[in-house]
Order: sequence, then structure tokens, then C-alpha cells
Amino acid sequence: MRTAVALLLLAAVLPSARGQTAGEVRILETELTVVEDGVIARGAFEARDCAHRWIEVWFQVRIGNEPLRQPDGKETLIQWGAVFTPENGGERDRWMDIRGFIPRTRIAGAVNLPKGATTVLTVLCDLWDPTAKAWLASGGEVAAPLLVTTSAEGAVVAFSTFNTAPAGTPPLRAHELKAGRAVTPAFRHLRPKANTTLVRTVGQKHMVHDTLYRYAHREHPDGGTVTDEFAAEVLSTARGGFFEPIDSPEAALELAALGHPGAVVVPTVEAFEAVLARMRENGWDAAVENPSPAAFGWSAAAIADLGWTVRGLLIETGPPGWGREGQVVGVEYRVTKGGRLGVTATRHIATGLDVLLATPGAAAWPRLPASGTLTEKVVEIPRFAEEVDEYLAPADWPEHLR
Repeated sequence: MRTAVALLLLAAVLPSARGQTAGEVRILETELTVVEDGVIARGAFEARDCAHRWIEVWFQVRIGNEPLRQPDGKETLIQWGAVFTPENGGERDRWMDIRGFIPRTRIAGAVNLPKGATTVLTVLCDLWDPTAKAWLASGGEVAAPLLVTTSAEGAVVAFSTFNTAPAGTPPLRAHELKAGRAVTPAFRHLRPKANTTLVRTVGQKHMVHDTLYRYAHREHPDGGTVTDEFAAEVLSTARGGFFEPIDSPEAALELAALGHPGAVVVPTVEAFEAVLARMRENGWDAAVENPSPAAFGWSAAAIADLGWTVRGLLIETGPPGWGREGQVVGVEYRVTKGGRLGVTATRHIATGLDVLLATPGAAAWPRLPASGTLTEKVVEIPRFAEEVDEYLAPADWPEHLR
């Protein structure tokens, strides 16, 4: 893994970067951060069998399928700099913290940016071979959206991002299995992909892990059939990859809720303050951060044609063994229609408020659904490659977790 400092060049003249990753060079992700005078773009890529080679890293800004063009007709291209690849012996080298700065003036000055509207731009990380004078890879599959709002005169009024975690699931050790029990999901709006199973395992310290597991068959180029296996913990942002496209705000809410099984939704400012006041009358005096009124409830708002922002104020109740019970958290997710998730905010308002749930007035607050209903069916699934925990056989689970 390598980290480096940005070198900035603006509006360079290069052939248009189009297409997807080529050969043994691959863009891993692109992420944006809005700052006062522009946007910081962060990219990551990996290269294999590219020893002793210069690779230039660029960021380009696009509107639809076209470049965002400057008044001189040039594309909006930002050069980060260049790397010289080491002697890697066929192994993959990764550069994970490539940062380029896109000034606000470069976007505001574009001739094809609509005025008086909110427009979705995309920022791509691209790799250029200065020796061959050709693009090595283009990060179209992991491009980052940038929402730009302009005034009627064309001035940029606001930037906002829609960052999500990279697609994909963690690697598995297919030859090492762990045993658990199948869970019948409680999904109402989510549609699991074919051959998807929800499995519960219990660690030696009685931590409960719900895992989505899926397999898929494909034909091998040399003949025969290959079975690919995928798994991700339900609490991870990779959970979205196990479902068909998210096609409604209800499905977006349900996908986000999987990360907070059984949590209690704090509905309004007034309800929260009334219950806290009653608790303080009974001698409770713990400090509570004042949450924003917009944080209350549990709601989804559409963001252009990208997906939804899900916000809520929750009192965690599980999963068992994680030590989250009684935490009051303000959460905000980005949910794409493809199921990619991004956690954009998690504010810990207070801890130890599990006592609040037994307070009159809080009993009627809504709850997010649990993951599902535990069955007696024993299932074995692969362990994660970086997993070190040991798991109890289902027959050895403590009584309260059966």
C-alpha cells in the first residue's frame, strides 16, 4: 500500500479517457470530499505485472457521457502526479490514497454546466501510460457522483456528494467452514438474489453474527462449471450486494435498517425530551448531546436519480454481545439503486439509555425489524479470509441465544 502527495495540473490536453479497466491495472474506488473552495477527489488503484513503469494518475469530471468542458473547449482534467511501479514479481501493488483537488471555479466556469439547476456530475480516476501514450484504465465502474447546484446566473450555490463503499465482498477461505443456523428473513421490500441464505453464528464470547451467504454457478472457459461463493456480515456495508436493485424508498429503509436490528426509533424532539425529563425527575442525570431536529424519526429522501439518503435517530438494542444496547445514535446512509451503501454520519448522542426503553412513553415508539426468525436448520458457510474468531457449534450455544 502506498500513499503520496498530489501534484496539480489543470486542463491538460489528452485523449478522452473512456472504457473500463484494461489488462492488469484496475481502479478500486473513487471518493469525494467537499471543502470550502472545491472538491477533493480520492482514488485508489492496483497494478499487477507492471514493474518499472511510469503511470500517471488523472481525475476527470464528466456530465452524462460527455466531458465537462472549459471555456477554451478543453476537458476538465486534474493530474495527481505519477508513480513508478516497483519490481513486484507478479504480485499486486496498491496505491490507496491518491488525492486531487478540483477547484470550485473550474466547475463553475464550465460551458456545458446547466444554470439554475441541480446537476449530477461524475468524477473518474483514470490512469495514463506516458510511454505508450495510451490510457491504461478508466474508473467508470467506480465513478463518484457530485451534485452541483447553480443559480440562474450560473454561480455554484452548493456541492454535495453521494459517496458509497466500494462494491464487492470480503475474500473467503472456502476450505474452512463455520457452522451456524439458518434464519428466515423478515424482508418485506428487499428481494434477495438467487441462492442467498441468512445464517447466524455465535462466537466464543457469545457475540451474534448474522451473515448473508450466496453462491452462483458459471461456466469455465475450458469447460465445466465453477461455483463462486460470496458472504458478508449483515452489519457491514457490503450487505447491499445480496439483493436485487433497490427500487423504492421502503427498500432503501429496509436495507439501512439491517445494520440496526430491533433498534427503537426516536420519533420526535418532543417525545425524546418528554421521556428524558421524566427520567431526570427520577434521579437520572447522565449527559445527552442535543441532536438536530432533522435527525429524529426514520425516513428516506430521494437524491436525484442516484438513490436515497436514509436518516434516523435510534436506540440500539443489539445484536447480542456487541455492547451496543442503550446507545442513542443519529445515523445517515446513502443507498444507491444498485444496493451500494455509504455511512455518511454516525453521531453518538448518549450511552446507557437501555433504561429509557422501559420508561412510560417510550414503549409506543416504533422499532426497526429484527433480521429474521431463527430456525433449527444447521448450515455451514466459509470463513472470511481475515477472520480469527472461533465459533461455537450450534449445539453449544447458550440457552438465551437459541
